[in-house]
Amino acid sequence: MRRRILWAAALAAIGAAPQPVWAHGRATDVQATLADRLTRFAARIARDRKSGILSPGQADFMTADLTRIWSDATRVIDSEGAIGPAERASYTAMLRRIEARLDAAEATRPHPRPITRRSVRE
Repeated sequence: MRRRILWAAALAAIGAAPQPVWAHGRATDVQATLADRLTRFAARIARDRKSGILSPGQADFMTADLTRIWSDATRVIDSEGAIGPAERASYTAMLRRIEARLDAAEATRPHPRPITRRSVRE
């Protein structure tokens, strides 16, 4: 018994024991890319809300859209193994709408200090 325990410990120490294999493939790449895009959009929404460009209601609505995209993508990947072309088109369209709303809000924002009132040193 002691010999088996020592043998198992020796195999584990030299790395002969089976190691966990992490799943990697197109589905995880797509999910990682989507997570990166959603994170960047969430940061932009938070920044615009903090600076007053977006109202709290607008920011909450856009954040809810991001959450909906993430939860649906996670559900699809868990059940089907990958995001299909229809889902990808839907997520892309939602992200484009959010980006258009953010661009429109940022375009209508007045400059914090009019150019005519700036000093020569600036």
